[in-house]
Parts: sequence; C-alpha cells; structure tokens
Amino acid sequence: MTRIALFQSTTGIDPRANGEALSGAIEQAAAGGAEILFTPEMSGLLDRDAARAAKVLRPEEEDDVLAAVRDAAARHRIWVHIGSLAVLVDDGKVANRGFVIDREGEVRGTYDKIHLFDVDLPTGESWRESNVYSAGKDVVLVNGTPIGKLGLTICYDLRFPG
Repeated sequence: MTRIALFQSTTGIDPRANGEALSGAIEQAAAGGAEILFTPEMSGLLDRDAARAAKVLRPEEEDDVLAAVRDAAARHRIWVHIGSLAVLVDDGKVANRGFVIDREGEVRGTYDKIHLFDVDLPTGESWRESNVYSAGKDVVLVNGTPIGKLGLTICYDLRFPG
C-alpha cells in the first residue's frame, strides 16, 4: 500500500517562511512513511497586494520556494506535488503553476491553470484573475509517480471537466 501525505497551510506573504514550512512538511511526511506529499494551491505566496507581491515574484528558474522544495524532496527521498506557485512568465504576467517533483528533486511535470476566474457579481463587485495571470493551454499527465498516472489540475479548472 502506498502512503500519501497532505499538507494544509495558511500561505502568507513571505515566500521564505512558506518555503520553510513546505520543507518541514516534506521532512515530516517522509518520516511518516509517505511516498508522495500533496500541497495546496499557491503554496509559496498569497498576497492580495499586487505591488508588494511583484517585489518577490520570480521566474520558475529563480523561485526560492521551488528550489527549497526540490532540495527537501531529494534529501528526504519523497515525491512532492506542489498544488501551485505563482511564477513570472514571458508575457509579463504570472502563471499559477503546479509542479510534480520526484524523489531525486527533479521536476517531472508542470501545469499552468487554464481557466482563470473572471466574474462580475450582481453587487457590482468584479474579479479579473486574467488581469494578472496568464492562462495555461495544456492538460498534463505525469507518469511514474508512486500512485501511478497523475493528472494535474488547479482549483477552478475542476469546474470545466470537458
């Protein structure tokens, strides 16, 4: 039987602290015998202040939270599915990107949230995720995980199963 672990957290505005929390969860999951750990969407940074968040957002290759998780996964020999991190992309926007990392710390798959949350409410309130985020285009399946094939999705995408 394959043991999995789930990490529930309250992500804050400090990527360093969030990365430390993720590394601790990876260590704890591995110590408990889990072969794969699942983390929530936006595990590295969650900040409603776009200007403040812009100061700490990085491209995938420079993301400190991703680097910390990859290192911890390799050190503790456990797979990790990061629900998502906010990473800068080429169009100047941000991708809400999920990652699957193997027990050697290698990224085995990434997925960018496809369906962005844009809505106008009857109250006049409006939310436009597309103002900041760039939509993904591809569905992703990762083979060879401890639980078999793993299809990736992020939150709002579940409302669009077709």
